[in-house]
Amino acid sequence: MGLKTEPRDYVKDYESHWKSIVENTDGSINKEQVMKELSDFSMLIEHLSTLYCLATGNKVSYPTVKAEVVYGIFEEELQEAYETGYNDAKDDFGVEDENEETVESTK
Repeated sequence: MGLKTEPRDYVKDYESHWKSIVENTDGSINKEQVMKELSDFSMLIEHLSTLYCLATGNKVSYPTVKAEVVYGIFEEELQEAYETGYNDAKDDFGVEDENEETVESTK
């Protein structure tokens, strides 16, 4: 499984989604609308890259990485943070695992 999504059929995407948004009724391109859509799209890419960085501990920033890859890394980061926090809390409160010998029992 690759990290990046497979290329899409851009003609099909255009015909099914963008054509009615960026073309005038005579079939000419509505440049103003194209600029608006590209501006919105640029903003989404920027925000998605930022979210990917945050969710993966800066391991992923490229917006075309598959969502399931980002989610998998996020889960790993979350598990690591949980374990670190859990272990820190145990240390702070002097709690030992049942499998660990206590200092008192070794005396």
